[in-house]
Amino acid sequence: VEQFYARPSATNLPAESLRNRGRAMFRLGQIRSAQGKADAAKRHYAEAIHIYDAAIARRPEITAWREELGRTWNSLAVFHHQRGQWGAAEAAYREALRRAGGLLEAEPDHPEWVNFKASLLHNFASLCEANARLDEAEEKYTEALRLWENLQARSPNDPKLIENLSHLYVNLAFLEGRRGRIDEVKEL
Repeated sequence: VEQFYARPSATNLPAESLRNRGRAMFRLGQIRSAQGKADAAKRHYAEAIHIYDAAIARRPEITAWREELGRTWNSLAVFHHQRGQWGAAEAAYREALRRAGGLLEAEPDHPEWVNFKASLLHNFASLCEANARLDEAEEKYTEALRLWENLQARSPNDPKLIENLSHLYVNLAFLEGRRGRIDEVKEL
C-alpha cells in the first residue's frame, strides 16, 4: 500500500483519488511516528498536506476533506510538539486553527467542527504553557472550555466530551497552581 500511494501524485487524478492518497499519507505519517521514524513521519504528513490541498482545490465544497486537512495539520503540530520543536509545532497549530476557523465559518454550530477547534486550542494551550506563556495558555484553555461547555449543554451525557472537559479542568488547575492561585486550583 505504501508503494502504491508513495508514487508521485499525478495531476490528472480525480479529486477523490487525490483525497484517498492524502488520507493514506496521513495514516502512514501516524504509523511512522508510532514506529519512531521521525523523518519518514514528517515527510508523509507534509505529502498528505500537499495532496489534500490539491484535492480541495478541485472540490472546495467538500467540508469533510477540509476537516481532514486540518486534522493532518494538527497531527503534524503534535508530532513537533512531542519532540520539543516549539516553533514548528506553533506554526502547524496556527494553520490547523485557521482551517478549523474556516470550517466554523461555513457551519458555526456543527458539533464536530466545534469539538475540533476546542481540541486544537487545548493542544496549543499546552504548548504555550510548556513555553511559560501562561497568559496565552490561559486564553486558549478558556476558549476551548467555552466551546466544550456549549457542546455539553447540547449533549450533557457525551462521555468523550466529559473526558475532554475533565482533562481541560486538570490542565487549567495545573496552570493556576503554577501561578500560586490555590483557591482557583481547588475550584477547578
